[in-house]
Amino acid sequence: MDNMPIITTTEEGYELVHKGQYAYMTDVSQLTYKVLTDCHNLLVSEETFNKAGLSFIVRENAEFKSAFNFQ
Repeated sequence: MDNMPIITTTEEGYELVHKGQYAYMTDVSQLTYKVLTDCHNLLVSEETFNKAGLSFIVRENAEFKSAFNFQ
């Protein structure tokens, strides 16, 4: 594992995929967008293995808070 590449940007991950012998795992929304803009070279697996929710921090008196409040 010492010779594994270290990536710091999403684009670096895509470049490794294009060069071959690598798969890039990231947020499904990022991958879906990339596939829509580069559909000849990429695909997204139909099965996901780590579904994670999103969290937002909103000020208590924010005018748009009701849009996020599901209680």
